Amino acid sequence: MILPDSALKGIYSPQGCTEFTGKNKPVKAGCKAFRSADKQRVYIYMVNGEGKDRYEVTWVVQGRKYLRRIVDGL
Repeated sequence: MILPDSALKGIYSPQGCTEFTGKNKPVKAGCKAFRSADKQRVYIYMVNGEGKDRYEVTWVVQGRKYLRRIVDGL
C-alpha cells in the first residue's frame, strides 16, 4: 500500500528510534503499529518534533485502504 501525499504533508522532525543499546539495537521507538480488536484496522502511531513542538500522528488503515490521519500536540 502506498500512502497518498496528503497523509505525509506537514509531517516534520520524525524521531524514529531514539535510543540504542551499545550494540546499536533500538530500545526506544517513536513509532508503533497496533491492530484493532476486530482486526479490521491498523493504527500506525508516531511521535515527532522536539521540545514544545512535539506532536503525535496516527494513520488509520483498513484492509489495503488508507482512511485518515489524526495529528495531536503533546
